[in-house]
Amino acid sequence: MYAVVVAAVRLSRTTHSMALQHLAQDIAGNPTSSRPEHPARLHWVRASGLHTWLTPEARRHLSIRAAIAAEHCSIRPIDTSRHRAWAELREFGTYEAELRNQAHALGLPHHAPYLDNAVVRAAMAVPASSRASTTVQKPLLGVALHDLVPDWLLRRRTKGAYDGNAYTGLRRHADSLRDLLTSSELAAEGWIDAAAACVELDRLAAGVPGELAALEALIAAELWLRQHRTSTPISTAAGVSHA
Repeated sequence: MYAVVVAAVRLSRTTHSMALQHLAQDIAGNPTSSRPEHPARLHWVRASGLHTWLTPEARRHLSIRAAIAAEHCSIRPIDTSRHRAWAELREFGTYEAELRNQAHALGLPHHAPYLDNAVVRAAMAVPASSRASTTVQKPLLGVALHDLVPDWLLRRRTKGAYDGNAYTGLRRHADSLRDLLTSSELAAEGWIDAAAACVELDRLAAGVPGELAALEALIAAELWLRQHRTSTPISTAAGVSHA
């Protein structure tokens, strides 16, 4: 608990510009020689697990871009938390849009009412200190749904996980995914070490915890590139849905 408090205080004194500088350093470093990160370390931004499969030249380019972004950062220190919250919201919205498209393609209904523009604006208008709590899980949601859903559901301390579905998909389609990575467009352009990504695929297919989200992002990028360059529908051979 003490380590988490110390990390939170340190993060409160970290501006977005400083966070981007740290990101540039992390990307530039040798990922194979880095020490395991302390679980109490907190971030505004951090390098994706995908950076461990980048080629040295790719890491150099991305590190330079992060450093330039840090120099030109216009986000005030007082707005760092709010900026991060909006960034996470937009990222989640992108995931939901992908999930919605997949559902509609299969003729399944999909709704995300909490991403409605009016709901988002109302929630984000509430001060951050009221949107989060150290003792209550999702306080705004609890108040909004009081008497609409069972109290035990609002008081729960856990959340649903879909990792099992993702691991099942990886095992079932490991051969197709390996073919996708070995013929990687990003590897051909010198951005990704395809062999390193395939090693991670084999680890995950065996059920070993690893960089699942990073591999998913890499596969999505490869499928997008192939669709973009061929202007044909994306093949569903890989069959891995967003978790």
